[in-house]
Amino acid sequence: MKTCPRCNSSMDDNASFCSNCGYAFDKKKSIVPKIVIIIVLTAAVVVSIVVGRFAYNLSKANSYLQSLKECADLMMDGIDTLQDIYEDIDNALEKLPNEDLQKYVDLYNNAKTEAEELFDKIATYFE
Repeated sequence: MKTCPRCNSSMDDNASFCSNCGYAFDKKKSIVPKIVIIIVLTAAVVVSIVVGRFAYNLSKANSYLQSLKECADLMMDGIDTLQDIYEDIDNALEKLPNEDLQKYVDLYNNAKTEAEELFDKIATYFE
């Protein structure tokens, strides 16, 4: 025998409705097990942590790449400045007729060639 929760009438265990007030007894209760709720919440927390960490690392990588780009830009500006200086020195040396300066010109040209090769190697890393 079961009792109606609305009117407290007694009735058969197999009854679907209360014969006194018409209350409908539910045979199936839709209760989600607590373990499913815990699993879903845990998964949401884990996904949030993973996504947050990924975003943080991406931000750090972008910052690092920006710093590298700025460094490369500074190096390229330095190379341009040195090339301008070399041109000025070339122009000045061409105007000097003194043959004693030839050994200095040769030293300068050797140093210039070595520096240009070095600058070319550096520039290829940033292309």
